[in-house]
Order: sequence, then structure tokens, then C-alpha cells
Amino acid sequence: MNSNTKIIVIPKGVLVAAVCAIVIAVIVLIALLLGSGSGSEAAPASGNNLKAAESDTGALSGIDTADSGNEDMFTPGVYTSSISLDGIPMSVKVTVDANNINSIDLVYSDESIPTMYPMLGTCFNELAKEVCDKGTTMNITYNAENRYTSSILLNGIQSALNKASK
Repeated sequence: MNSNTKIIVIPKGVLVAAVCAIVIAVIVLIALLLGSGSGSEAAPASGNNLKAAESDTGALSGIDTADSGNEDMFTPGVYTSSISLDGIPMSVKVTVDANNINSIDLVYSDESIPTMYPMLGTCFNELAKEVCDKGTTMNITYNAENRYTSSILLNGIQSALNKASK
């Protein structure tokens, strides 16, 4: 019989190092995938994006629905602004009348977004309800775990409200 069996010898140290490297790579990949929507980018965003949200809301900071009297706050209509969350484009649609925010909707660019990011809808609905109730984006509270997402959503809402304000 003529057999060409080859035996490969892998040193134990090389094998252990390779397995450790694979395990670490898998853990890092899982952390990046799970953390991308809920806060892995929150550290850099907490400084710059939250300040941007505060400065963007400055246009309506002096306006309060109770203090507005007879003067109209908004030009009635539907206003949109574009946002990008993790590179995914979306739109925020705000419907206003002269003195009230009637509704705020998130328009997905792809039907699979709610499936890929199930907490996005919940986070947005909570923010939208609070903004509609208060009539402004000022002093809106949100979960610290969602601060990156919430600040982007609030910036989008404020941008649409800026277009609607007189």
C-alpha cells in the first residue's frame, strides 16, 4: 500500500494563543454589535452632541406655551428634518398648529430598521410624548443608557421645530 498520510505537529503554545485570539475577537465583535445602538459611542457624544442639542434648542428656549399669550409660536404645517443614526438615514416629521406640537413621527428609510433596532421606537416614542406634552425640547429627561440616540433624536425634533417657529 502506498499511502501519503501527513502528520502536522502544532506546538501547544501556538494552539492556545490562536484559540485565545479567536475568543477575544469574537467578544470584541459582539460588544461592538450590541453596544453600537445603546451607548458604546456615548462617551464622545456626551460632550459634543449634548452641547449641540442645548445650543440648537436655544431658538425655542424662551418660548413657553403658557407664556405665549396671543402670539403664535409656529407656522402651522408639517416639518421634517433628516437625521443619521449609526449611518442609517431617517427623518423626523413634526406636525404643529399655531401654538402646539400635535405629533412627532419617525420615518424610517428602510423597513428593516425597527427590526434591527427594536429599542429605537420605544426611545423615540417616549421622547416624542414628552416633547408634545411640554411643547418644547428643553428639559427633556431620558434614560442615560440611550443618551447618544436620544440626543440625536432630540436634535432632529428641534431642527424641525426651528423650521416651524416664527
